[in-house]
Amino acid sequence: MEPAESFGLPQLSATATVTVVPDSLDFIAEFNIDDSTITVQSGASQPLSVTAFNRRGQRVYANVAWTVADPSIASIWCCYYVYGNSAGTTRIIGTVAGGLRDSVDVTVTP
Repeated sequence: MEPAESFGLPQLSATATVTVVPDSLDFIAEFNIDDSTITVQSGASQPLSVTAFNRRGQRVYANVAWTVADPSIASIWCCYYVYGNSAGTTRIIGTVAGGLRDSVDVTVTP
């Protein structure tokens, strides 16, 4: 290719700024615990079902940090199982990267 000057044209230059956006699979745009309430017997466990979607609406894996309001009543076991410790009610909150959170009310029966 001939340089622009050989055709009597001025040589031009330009700069650009490129912003790299994290891959959509790394960005959770929506997070939900599928049940708003669950009941589990003391000494038993029940799985929690969660869904997470990226900004394109595709379902993705979510690494969830769990908080139990009253761990003497219930606890999280093996990531997504609610274990009934003693009779009563409590709330469990799940939080994912970016601060999105949802909760489930848990009743533990004797």
